[in-house]
Amino acid sequence: MADEQYPPPSSPGRPTAPPAAQDVWPAHAWYHSWFVVLLVLVMCGPVGLFLLWSSPYPRGWKIAVTVGTVAVYAVAFAIPSSNTLQRYG
Repeated sequence: MADEQYPPPSSPGRPTAPPAAQDVWPAHAWYHSWFVVLLVLVMCGPVGLFLLWSSPYPRGWKIAVTVGTVAVYAVAFAIPSSNTLQRYG
């Protein structure tokens, strides 16, 4: 037994060990979780966009979420409030 390697080499009859957790999903800070990024995007768009772009998510998702966030804020600022119409209308 002293000559046996640890871990033993895989063979056709021996099952392989599952991958380690860090190999399956990259570890990231709590503030880069999708929930926190989404919450900050809703509460304060520019800070949320910074968090999004500094996160480890794929670039395609970052572009899609950025375009969506800018579109939502553009529509929100384009709709006049009822107070503005009463005051100047």
